[in-house]
Amino acid sequence: MESSKIIRILSELFVPELLVFNLSFIYVGMLFAWPVSLRSAVLITIAFLSARGAALVMNRYIGRDFDLQNKKKANMASLTVPRNVLMAVFIGFCAVFISSAWLLNTLSLLLAPLLIALFILDPLLKRHTSHRHYSVGLVEGFDPMAGYIGAAGVIPALPSLYLLMLGIMFLGGGSDVLYTIKHAEFDRAHGLKTYPAKYGFKKAAKLSSYSHAISSLFIFLFAAASNSYVILLGAVVAVYLISRQHINLMPEDEGIMRRYALLNTAAALSVLASAAVSIFIFNIAIF
Repeated sequence: MESSKIIRILSELFVPELLVFNLSFIYVGMLFAWPVSLRSAVLITIAFLSARGAALVMNRYIGRDFDLQNKKKANMASLTVPRNVLMAVFIGFCAVFISSAWLLNTLSLLLAPLLIALFILDPLLKRHTSHRHYSVGLVEGFDPMAGYIGAAGVIPALPSLYLLMLGIMFLGGGSDVLYTIKHAEFDRAHGLKTYPAKYGFKKAAKLSSYSHAISSLFIFLFAAASNSYVILLGAVVAVYLISRQHINLMPEDEGIMRRYALLNTAAALSVLASAAVSIFIFNIAIF
């Protein structure tokens, strides 16, 4: 396979803004388990990258027949890869993910197969329920939990992390609604279940805004539970950035994914930066 084609496929799978978004929240969870060794931080990063690769490859594998018919996805380089190769890549990513989890701690290893099951379930749900937007959000919501468990090896007992998990779930779900707007006509014609396909643009956009409002509430509650004014400031900035997704929203906006990805990434970085400052500089108790 040509190197240029491999680069195109990797760029489709690993969108930089989305990588930073997820890693930011993973590192927030890791910071809440401080102190963390460099070894654990590296393994957590490898585990995330391999897990995300597995999830996205499985999404391409299961949705391939629909993607081939969707004109807006016709130029995707990953569609030219044989299905058996996609499955082999999926297995490879899973092997790296499980190995990283094993090297981290026992609990991470035990939970790894559950995440892999979610990777397989999520693309299947699109054929059965329009609420599958929140399965996407749920997987992303596990980010801070994964960071904490990877670093500490135990289930977190911190209410703040569970509030953040819910905030990310509604943030990711609401943003996924926006992303699927441009595919609404295709999804409706082929029986795929999404809010835009089911309710139309205006109602789907409104439902997304409600989801982001709920997300903002949980992010504020997370900041309050963290007992840090610095994290509260980071939450204010994050909520402002999240709200910007709904300005000048148009049904045929081809750049909608990049815009929401950039805004969500900036919001995630705001939360991460405030958590890091709170821990390392001001030494404010977040526990």
